[in-house]
Amino acid sequence: GNNMSKAPSQSSVEKKAKHMSSKSDTFRREFRMPDTESVIQDYSCGIKGTIGRGRLYISQNYVCYSQSIPSRSERIPMTKIASCTYEKFLLKTWVSLVLDDEQKIEFTSFLSGHTMEAYKLIEYLWQNPPSYVNIAQDEEQKERARMRAEEERIRREREQSILFSGITNTSSTSRNPFGSGEELMQEEEVQVDLEASRRALRLAQETTDIGVAALETLERQAEQIDRIENSIENIHHQLDIGERHLRSIESLPAYIGNSLKKRKKRKIKSFEDRTITIEKGKDPPMEIEILCKKKNDSFVPAILVLDEDHFSCIDPETDKLVEKKMRYNYDDIESLVMRARHEHIDIRFVKESKHERFRLMTSYLQILVNEFVLRCREDQINVEFEPGVRQFEYGNPKISVQPTVLRGSSRSGGFVRSAHPNTSSLLSENASQKMRDDLDQTDRDLDDISRLMGNLNDIAVTMGTEIDRQIDVLDRVGNRTDDANIRLHKDNRRIDNLM
Repeated sequence: GNNMSKAPSQSSVEKKAKHMSSKSDTFRREFRMPDTESVIQDYSCGIKGTIGRGRLYISQNYVCYSQSIPSRSERIPMTKIASCTYEKFLLKTWVSLVLDDEQKIEFTSFLSGHTMEAYKLIEYLWQNPPSYVNIAQDEEQKERARMRAEEERIRREREQSILFSGITNTSSTSRNPFGSGEELMQEEEVQVDLEASRRALRLAQETTDIGVAALETLERQAEQIDRIENSIENIHHQLDIGERHLRSIESLPAYIGNSLKKRKKRKIKSFEDRTITIEKGKDPPMEIEILCKKKNDSFVPAILVLDEDHFSCIDPETDKLVEKKMRYNYDDIESLVMRARHEHIDIRFVKESKHERFRLMTSYLQILVNEFVLRCREDQINVEFEPGVRQFEYGNPKISVQPTVLRGSSRSGGFVRSAHPNTSSLLSENASQKMRDDLDQTDRDLDDISRLMGNLNDIAVTMGTEIDRQIDVLDRVGNRTDDANIRLHKDNRRIDNLM
């Protein structure tokens, strides 16, 4: 495929890394950017309606433009972009950005082919902000937040207890205008309705039990249908015997032939085991939005589909492979290389495979690497970071379930796991431990409900398959019954004629 190319040498990697580092340093100084912002791509271009040319810089969260003559500078946060479009009129093309204050900035006069590439990159980063997580640090922060919340809860309870005691000592007969400390707590803290999730869980369990009972009924019904089919075949066997006897009575040659012919014994059909096994549905594949990088370094928007034992690069418009052979087995992966050009990755394969490397750019670099490491054999692949590239944690199932920030309203979205982060982790630091515990219990109930719903789906699929099989058998039994009835009527007429 066009995506195949040789891996760069060590010297060229170091040269590229130094060049990208220098470019990002200049970018940060000129536009007062934090160290977390790095140049992903830059282009020579101009701004429509003005004279002169400058440099367009695209980083993780900004689109910036710098021009010397005449002097002009633009610093556009991705969050301020309301729309991003590719425009064309006659032979001219440009990238149009409309900001949330309705200001329009149009970049034009790119070098050949770069207009579309810049548009695709800006649109992708606008809709998919790069996302990284630190599980160990996040869990430590959550634990500190829980401790602070618990200390705050104890402090409030003490203050309310003192307030309530002072009011009752002042006037034992007058009504407390503030309510009791217990009432104040009830007004201050929202209660989590645990009973609602428990009711839903009980209902899901009862529905599952009904589904299992229905499967058991189908098993017994399947055995009865087998016995009916066997009885019909016995009737046909007896009719065959009667047919031979009638021919013997009707004709002497037939009688002699039947006498000399050795009778075949009917084989007794053994009944099949009709125990129904629930068909487990497969987990849906993970889908990650990427920019597939071709040999000429141009981008193509694509979806990386991660199945159970392989992954594919799919064109979202046609739902087919972007290029032939863009279907890879996890067993063929040798290494994952984070390139010096930020948010870029090379997937390199073993020599025995037909592929050299697969190149792509994605905002979900950490999640993608994490998935490959989890799906491949232990110690199968090497994860490498070229100089100057942000390093991150991987090999942890929790990484792929972290919530990601969506920036572009038109993002189609697309990758999930069956697990989800605890709802309690989204609470403020002042939330009480009881509320956190109740929310965690609700999460567990919802997880159980989700599991039961998955079981119900598997039961429904299994029931559908078994019912279809039984319908086919009943159709066959019906046809054989009609055939036996016709044969019986014919034999009766023949007997009447003999009488």
